[in-house]
Amino acid sequence: MRKRELCSGSGRCTACGLRLRSVTAKSAGRENCRGVRLPSTLWPKTSVLTRNRVRDHVEQRRQRLAAKRSREIQDLIFKQAAAHPNEIHQLRTEKRLLLENERQMKAFRDVERHNARTAQILQERRQQQQQQRDRQKQQERKVLPQAIHLGYTGQDWRIGTT
Repeated sequence: MRKRELCSGSGRCTACGLRLRSVTAKSAGRENCRGVRLPSTLWPKTSVLTRNRVRDHVEQRRQRLAAKRSREIQDLIFKQAAAHPNEIHQLRTEKRLLLENERQMKAFRDVERHNARTAQILQERRQQQQQQRDRQKQQERKVLPQAIHLGYTGQDWRIGTT
């Protein structure tokens, strides 16, 4: 940029395109900037404004591109999900079957436990009954010699044991 530029009369600086009407009104105290030179004190301010404008433009463009990429990624994900509904349905069905099988296995395990406990109880009862029969036979063996001694014969000898 040249050190001193004149306003082109359109209200904009020829170097950066800034509106000089408000700049010159502040600096020169005039409303019309035709033919008024831009004071050298405003040159750094003009270049800072230009840099800021360019930086803002680049930032906006970057944000637009990031938003566009994000939308494209989301669209791709939705398209893939829509393209594979059978796979999702299949996975859900498999999960449902696995849960049902697990429930059945738990039920079978509980039935087996119950059956094992019932078998154990029945075995204990049989043993008790066998022990009771054995005790009764031993008791009869002790009583038989007394019955013979007292003269009981046949089934009559049991009468005295009760």
